[in-house]
Amino acid sequence: MTLKEDSVTTQAAKRAGCAAASAAIAAAATNPLETLRVKWQVLRPSETSVLSFAARVVRSEGFANGLALPGVVSWMVAMGGAFGGRMIFYEPVRTALEGVAGSSPAIASAAGLGTGMFSNGLLCPFFACKTRLQVRGAGEGASMAPELAAMWREGGLRVLYAGSSALMVRGGLISAGQLGGYDLGKRTLRSYGMPEGPVFHLTCSLVAAGSAAVLSTPPDVVLNRFQGDAVLGVRHVSVPACTAAVVREGGVLALWRGIGPNFARLAPVFLVTLPLFEQLRRLVGLGYMR
Repeated sequence: MTLKEDSVTTQAAKRAGCAAASAAIAAAATNPLETLRVKWQVLRPSETSVLSFAARVVRSEGFANGLALPGVVSWMVAMGGAFGGRMIFYEPVRTALEGVAGSSPAIASAAGLGTGMFSNGLLCPFFACKTRLQVRGAGEGASMAPELAAMWREGGLRVLYAGSSALMVRGGLISAGQLGGYDLGKRTLRSYGMPEGPVFHLTCSLVAAGSAAVLSTPPDVVLNRFQGDAVLGVRHVSVPACTAAVVREGGVLALWRGIGPNFARLAPVFLVTLPLFEQLRRLVGLGYMR
């Protein structure tokens, strides 16, 4: 069946399936970096180097229990669900915006921002579960269901969706940076006559990771502190109060604490997710993203 023969519903289902599969695979592959980033931001260790902190975690807990396993199931569900949900709506929203304001990376970013906020907000319980398990560590990677049940007992939807506003902002900005940067990379490489393929998509993915890291690190820091501090016995009354606490403790630049690990986490995720998504799209007859 060709793209023109597919119904709108079939196209949306194909986009969602390709996106969910590629994101879940990327999440599993990069979970050690994600766990390290969360621990670094929430635990505020004494080490001045992320690498020395990572070495201590591995020495004390082991690579699997300390970095690879914590929260991996929740992370796969959250990533697969959020990216899959986003790609159902991204292209229709982008097309509608382009009909009003023309085609540009800014329009791709705007479409990514709105769809990213929606999909990430909806999946908040799984993101929160992932963060709590990663802060706690010690091989809790397969404990998604018990952790979600514990969160429900703590306070129902209030706890499951704690920090959802920060998550929506972070998710929206990651999506805006990802899709806007990816679109910019595509336009630039096409202008030089480079044909689409694996190298083309990998290069665009690096541009997307850089722009997403710069935009998303401040809400990322606030979100991880808001959700992770609860495991350490510290509860912030609101997301703005948590933001103020971060700035009081370390100044404005503290909002970009961990931008290196954030880029190091996003780059592999994007380098797996986006090229794989492009190839899966091609295999199911959707062709490459515009």
